[in-house]
Amino acid sequence: MYIFESDSPIQKRDEFGKCLPDLVDCVGLESFEGRLAAATALAFDCAHLTAFNFYKDNAPRKMVMSAIDNQASVEEAGKRYSEVHWKIDPTNLFRDRNLEVGKYYWVLTSSNEVDDPDYLSDCYHETQIYYRASLLRRFPEYTMKLSFHRKRVAGEFLRGQLDNIQYYVDTICSLVRRHDNMRPVPKSTDAARDAYTNKLIGRFPTLTQRELQTCALICVGMTSEAIALTLGISINTVLTFRRRAYQKLNICSQNELLRVLH
Repeated sequence: MYIFESDSPIQKRDEFGKCLPDLVDCVGLESFEGRLAAATALAFDCAHLTAFNFYKDNAPRKMVMSAIDNQASVEEAGKRYSEVHWKIDPTNLFRDRNLEVGKYYWVLTSSNEVDDPDYLSDCYHETQIYYRASLLRRFPEYTMKLSFHRKRVAGEFLRGQLDNIQYYVDTICSLVRRHDNMRPVPKSTDAARDAYTNKLIGRFPTLTQRELQTCALICVGMTSEAIALTLGISINTVLTFRRRAYQKLNICSQNELLRVLH
């Protein structure tokens, strides 16, 4: 594993810049992730790109999973990573350090550095990936891990190639964050609750766990009585959590809550 800290880009890679207008136009649409994969493949010779956010000690949440091929395998690898493998990922051992907000940290790994056979199979062999360059960026509310993946034939990431990627990394992070915030909320109650919870975590990190749960269930249309039954607490306690959350968000109603999340 190779780690270094980087402050500024060195040179421009025009191939990605040519793709930007199209990427901006499709942010929030189903086509965005596929087009992002195509752009990074053209400009940086990557087979796929993934982005996760890490909030405190919680399991990571997928933001983007873009692949030029084997999309189903990549999606499954992302699911297994979030559920099982993230704790043994060497990148996350580095993430536990006190990273400075706004700085970039590159962590370079390859499949021959992975000792766990299940992790190796799920996240490297099944997706045909050999090299990974992960960029960690600390935001006030969470840490984003943006990973560029290459097949063996493309070769390892060299410092000059990472400088090319870094020229656009602010833009890529902004596009991913914007797309993650704009993606449609699922129709099922459980999926919608989880989607709203993730949005709240990303935008309002001062909310407590109970305040997050209460606001997420308000967003999916539950009454105070239903929230009380779901969380196993009294209605008065629900009203207290709602009042505290609304004060932190500087809002007064369910409509305002939904508006700040869209």
